[in-house]
Amino acid sequence: MKTLVLIRHAKSDWTSHGLPDFDRPLNKRGRTDAPLMADQLKQLGIVPQKILTSPANRARTTAYLMAEQFGMPGQEIVEVPSLYLGEPSDLDRAVKSSLDTETLFLYAHNPGISYYATLLAQQEIPMPTCCAAIFTISEGHESDFRATLKMVLRPRDIN
Repeated sequence: MKTLVLIRHAKSDWTSHGLPDFDRPLNKRGRTDAPLMADQLKQLGIVPQKILTSPANRARTTAYLMAEQFGMPGQEIVEVPSLYLGEPSDLDRAVKSSLDTETLFLYAHNPGISYYATLLAQQEIPMPTCCAAIFTISEGHESDFRATLKMVLRPRDIN
């Protein structure tokens, strides 16, 4: 059984007026929540083998902060441009391209990541910032893989 962890980027900083959306950084809470979420996942025995992330600053920074907690070097993080404000179909393509990975972490944005989690779970899955939706993936061909929701972790659940 394989594991897929969908993670919405941590809380971003809106104080820099005029900064393009793509470049927005994390705020203090975001920089705190990301390592805490990684520690919680690590305690559950969920450690990424591969990380895919949106190249937007807030998603990329979340991925790197969490990877650091897992002791992963940054070169193991793959930036996927289509994950920036991607539709569920973009996220699905990224996941399907990595189905050979035992534990895949994917960092993206709302609304796409919430919609994708909801499609996989077949129930509504809201994804607040730094939320992790954990799925098990059935073995099978990439065109018909099945995901089963295992749990959803939100920063408020671990703080």
